[in-house]
Amino acid sequence: MSDWRQFKIKQREKRMAKPGKKGKGESKDLKDEIIVQRMSSEVTGKQQKYTRIGPQEFVPFEHDELTFENIVESCQKYFAKHIEKRHDIKVFYVRFVKPEAPNEIDEEADDHESTQPPKKAKRRAMSLPSPKKSSSKHDNSSKYPKSLSVKDMLHLGKALPKKESTIISIFQFNFKHMRWSSVPIKAEFMIEELPFATGGFREAFKATSITAGFEETTWVVKKYLTTAVDVIRETNETEQTHAQKSVQMHYLAKNFASQLNEKIVKDGITDFGEAFSYKKVFMGKTDDGEY
Repeated sequence: MSDWRQFKIKQREKRMAKPGKKGKGESKDLKDEIIVQRMSSEVTGKQQKYTRIGPQEFVPFEHDELTFENIVESCQKYFAKHIEKRHDIKVFYVRFVKPEAPNEIDEEADDHESTQPPKKAKRRAMSLPSPKKSSSKHDNSSKYPKSLSVKDMLHLGKALPKKESTIISIFQFNFKHMRWSSVPIKAEFMIEELPFATGGFREAFKATSITAGFEETTWVVKKYLTTAVDVIRETNETEQTHAQKSVQMHYLAKNFASQLNEKIVKDGITDFGEAFSYKKVFMGKTDDGEY
C-alpha cells in the first residue's frame, strides 16, 4: 500500500474518531470490509428465487464512497485472487444484479475465463422489427383458375337466364365496442323458394351469393312470420329492434362459448370432445323494408 493511501486512511480514521463531526460525503457506517453473499445464476423452486451459494464472505473495501461501481471493483479484485488459487475449475460464473432500463439488453455472456476478472457488460437499445406484410401478388399465386367442362364452356357462348335475387343491406354488430354499424353492406343473395325449417318467429331459407366476401359459403336467411310480426308490434316493438336484440344475445352466447373453448385448450381437456361454437350472424334489411 502506498504512503499516500496510508495517509488517507489515517486522516479518515481521525475524522471518524471525533464525535459530531463528519466530512462532506462521508458515511459513519463505512467500513474497510463489506459482506458479500454469492447467489445462484438461475432461479429455482416454486417461489422462483435465487439460492445462496456458500457462506457470506468479508471482501476488503478500499474506497471512500459506497457506490455500486466501487462494490463491483472490490468484488472483482477479491474473487480474482481466489480464482487463481483454484486450478481444478476452468470457468467461474460471476453475476452482478443491477436494475436496468426495460429496452436494454446484455451483449456479452456471463462466463469469464479464470485468468481474467469479469468485465462490465455493454448495453445497447434494441427495437423489434415490424412484421413483414404479405403482398397480394404472393397470395394470388396460390390460387388456381377454375376448371370448366365442355358443357359449361358452351353455355358461356349463350345468353344465360336471369335468376331472381334479393338485395339485402347487412348491418353488423361490434361486440367489442357494443355498437351497430351505421353504414350497411349491400349483398346480392339467391334465396330458395321453400323454407327448410320453421320456428316460432321465423322461417329459414338457404341462400347463396355472388357478392365478394359472401360467395364462398351457403347462408341461412330468416324471415319473420306474419303472425310473429303482429305479436312483436303488440309489445310496442318493431322488427328492427327485435332482430337487433336477437343478434346481440347471439354474440353474448358466442363470447361465452369462446371463453369455454380457451379454457379447454389451456387445461388440455379432451374427455368431452370439441367445444360448442357459434357462427357469425348479421341483421339484414331488404329493399322492401323486410327484416
